[in-house]
Amino acid sequence: MQDNLPNTGIESAPRNDPLSGGWVGGSWYPRECFSVRTMNFGQHWRGEDVRPFTGTVILPLSFVVERSREFLREFREDAEVDADQEDELEQWLREVGWPESFQVVRDHKAFPLLVDYLGFEFLKDWFGDREPGIGPGYVINTIESATVEGRRVIFHCTGRLAGTSDAYQD
Repeated sequence: MQDNLPNTGIESAPRNDPLSGGWVGGSWYPRECFSVRTMNFGQHWRGEDVRPFTGTVILPLSFVVERSREFLREFREDAEVDADQEDELEQWLREVGWPESFQVVRDHKAFPLLVDYLGFEFLKDWFGDREPGIGPGYVINTIESATVEGRRVIFHCTGRLAGTSDAYQD
């Protein structure tokens, strides 16, 4: 039996969660087939032999909630010192009284704002900033969207196949 995250009712997921991984071209691949590279994240891939992919990767909800907790604590501390009236996430958090991370992740308006801030960090911390551990490998470059479904967070992503030219990227 797994532990629950305190005061959330959300079950904690192990790093070797069998439901963590992703879909590319209609096939399921385990977590070790994916990675994220910090340099050039969100920029167009260049190079003649870069082979792009579009896919979906899955992270445990508990991981996203845990990772969000520290960010939101620090975000609130900064916002109380230096408010940003233009920041949509900050405005939402203020309006609802600075909720807990699991409430932010479960909110249909706040979650996309949180992903704008932390989506890359979620993926990097879960999959690693490295070449994929096993093949075929997929290097995630862009988050198109993310949703919470049950105990999972679904990221729709684009990127490149590992092993293709990355001379200008990494």
